[in-house]
Amino acid sequence: MNWNTRDTLSKGLNWAKAYDAGQAKWNPRYAEFLGLGNGTVPVSVHTQIYQVVLMTLTMQVKELGLRSFIDHGTFDGYKTAPIAAALGVPVMNGPRQFWFDRSNARIMGNAAGWSLAEGLILGYNTDSPVVPQEELPLQAAMGVRFGAGTNETALKGMTAYAAQALLMEDIAGRLIEGLDADMVCWTGDPVDPRSSVLKVWIRGEKVYDTSTDKRRF
Repeated sequence: MNWNTRDTLSKGLNWAKAYDAGQAKWNPRYAEFLGLGNGTVPVSVHTQIYQVVLMTLTMQVKELGLRSFIDHGTFDGYKTAPIAAALGVPVMNGPRQFWFDRSNARIMGNAAGWSLAEGLILGYNTDSPVVPQEELPLQAAMGVRFGAGTNETALKGMTAYAAQALLMEDIAGRLIEGLDADMVCWTGDPVDPRSSVLKVWIRGEKVYDTSTDKRRF
């Protein structure tokens, strides 16, 4: 599998480089590699456990220079956290939020393990449809419960840090002037599983309101 992955990525990146230089004809097979090659499109790597996360970091990031982020990173994948942090690779962790660490004979929070690496960009995901995407706040709450930061950092993991991983920080992820006005009004702390959504605005337009719409989740 590693050989096939490296071979396909290398061929696509070589074509993209040649095409940008005017030295190759258009090839729809490798069209998606244009953004990957110039670093404007990130690679979402759905991977887990130590060995395959490590291969992602060494092959795709160190060897091929791809802008990547870890999308899953469960089981003992957090043991690569110092390497990911040093390479500037974000991690969108979930949905499994704990793991029995046999080497230390203890239950370990996955997000907590990742958070031990200074400077690591840590967010959350649900692996939808394995776990419904509506349960993203629950994943963040579990991360905090098992030792990963605070509710504030967990909220950033679902918003600002997620946008940063997707190279969309100049479009979304924060409530500041110039970014898309995507906003959610909650009954309480979004990282508290007891809270629910009251209203939603997308790019400034209200698209959901529990005072007039049936509650969806």
